[in-house]
Formats: sequence, C-alpha cells, structure tokens
Amino acid sequence: MSMSKLSDNDLLSLMPALAANERRDLVVLLLHLGELDLRNLYAPAGFSSLWCYCREKLRFSEAQAQRRIVA
Repeated sequence: MSMSKLSDNDLLSLMPALAANERRDLVVLLLHLGELDLRNLYAPAGFSSLWCYCREKLRFSEAQAQRRIVA
C-alpha cells in the first residue's frame, strides 16, 4: 500500500485500529516470550539468555528487550 495515496481522512481514520492491533500483537508477543523463557528455549538455540535472544535473534534494541522481558 502506498501511504502517499491515502487521503488525510483515510490516514487519520486508520490510526486507532492500527494502534489497537499493535497492542494486541504486543500482548501475543509477550505471552510467547514468557513461554519461551519458561522452557529456556533460547539456550538450545544458542543464546545465553532471553535478553540475548531478543537482542540478537529478534533484533530488539536494548531498551525494547528489557521492557518486554520485564513485562
């Protein structure tokens, strides 16, 4: 989809749904990260910690990795 082809009103009307989807997807990601951590699946995958997995495999920034692990 080309963003430049969206009208101002269309772009504005899409934003609430996009934000809601982001929150929903983040919850799903956090649930899966928690399960991955419980099973220590990062270790057989070659990572010394969930933090390293998040940084190296998922390419999260340090802050993103920390926030998601704490959550």
